[in-house]
Amino acid sequence: MASLVLIQKRQACRKRREIYENMKNHEKYVQTVLKTWDKSKSGGLNFEELKEYLKDISQGRRPTDSEVQWVIQTATKDGGKFKQEWTTGQMEIKPSEFAAAAHAWQSYQENREMIDEVFSRFDQDKQGRLNWEELKLVLTELNDGDEPTKEEVDWVMKKSDVIGNGEIDKPELVQAIAVWYSHVDENVAARQAGGAQTSRCG
Repeated sequence: MASLVLIQKRQACRKRREIYENMKNHEKYVQTVLKTWDKSKSGGLNFEELKEYLKDISQGRRPTDSEVQWVIQTATKDGGKFKQEWTTGQMEIKPSEFAAAAHAWQSYQENREMIDEVFSRFDQDKQGRLNWEELKLVLTELNDGDEPTKEEVDWVMKKSDVIGNGEIDKPELVQAIAVWYSHVDENVAARQAGGAQTSRCG
């Protein structure tokens, strides 16, 4: 029993050390970000500073305004329409949100090839975003040629339009696809459950 308690104490101590090291590493990361990109010395990153930061961590590819908007909305978990105060420097990404911003951007970069392919096919007006009709075409293909209902397209748009401009921008496409497949999986599960219930009742 004593040995078990000792093991638990050692594990707890090791866990505390890991947490402490992670905190130190995060603080170091935050300070590096601020030192390099916080040109205004405000303690956070405004819209243009964040854009430069994202450019640096993506091998020099300068993000578009809509991509920066998406990163902000994702990192800050700020629901609703994108606030223009971000673009005027009145709002900033806080140090506690740096890691989330970087993670969101890197995840987006990993899917760029697929995203660009979809947009090259379905972005008919070449505006860099998918309107309602274009999103419907994407979902139709994902649905093996069966058109989704208006309610389904509306639902995917609502769930995926993080920026809040009524369209699907490139960074939002992965979310739209994930939302759609989640919806399909739920429908399949419901049908299977209904079938199983019918057979039991029969």
